[in-house]
Amino acid sequence: MSERSAKSKAFLQKYCSKAVPKGGKRDLEEDLEERGLEVRAKPAGYTEVAMGTAIGHKASEAGLWSGGFGTCPGIIVYGTPGTTGGVTRFLFHMSLQSGKTIDQFVTEVRNSRMTGMNCILYTVDTRSTNSENSDAYMKEMSDSAERDDFGPIVTKLTALCGAGKVGRRYHKYSANGEMSIGTNNAFTAA
Repeated sequence: MSERSAKSKAFLQKYCSKAVPKGGKRDLEEDLEERGLEVRAKPAGYTEVAMGTAIGHKASEAGLWSGGFGTCPGIIVYGTPGTTGGVTRFLFHMSLQSGKTIDQFVTEVRNSRMTGMNCILYTVDTRSTNSENSDAYMKEMSDSAERDDFGPIVTKLTALCGAGKVGRRYHKYSANGEMSIGTNNAFTAA
C-alpha cells in the first residue's frame, strides 16, 4: 500500500475499531450515547475472529464472526475445498496498522488450494453518495482510504479470486460493523 498522509494515518488509527463521530471531530462517547448504538453479540456456536487475524474453516466447522469494524476492512473468501475435507471459507478482520497483512492473507488462502472463490470486502462507506462524506474533512479521509488502502486490497483480491468475483459491502462511518459467514457459506455484513 502507498504511504498515507500523517493526517489520514492518525484518523485510521483513532477509529480502527470505533464508530467515527459525525464530521470525525465530536467526542466519541457523546456521539455513541446520543445515537444509542449497541454492541452486537457473536452468533451462538460461531468462532470469533479477532482484529488483525484471519481464520479458515472447513465445511463441517462452525461459522465465523467478527465485530467492531470501524475503519478496519473485513474480508470473506469462500469457495470449494481443494482437497477432501479442506477449507471452504475464511474471514479476515484486517487491521491497517498491525497484524496479518493482505499479502499474508492471500498466501494463506492460496495455500488452502480452495477453488471457485468469491471475495467480499467490507469497509466504511467511502463512496461520494454517502452523506457523511459531504463534509470536506470526511471526503478527504474517504478519498485517502479508498486510494491508499481499500483500492489496493480490491486489486489483490481480484488477482486471488478473479474478475467479477469481488463484491463490496459498506457500513457508515458512524456505525461499527460486523461480518459473519455460516456453515453453508451464506454471509452477512452489517
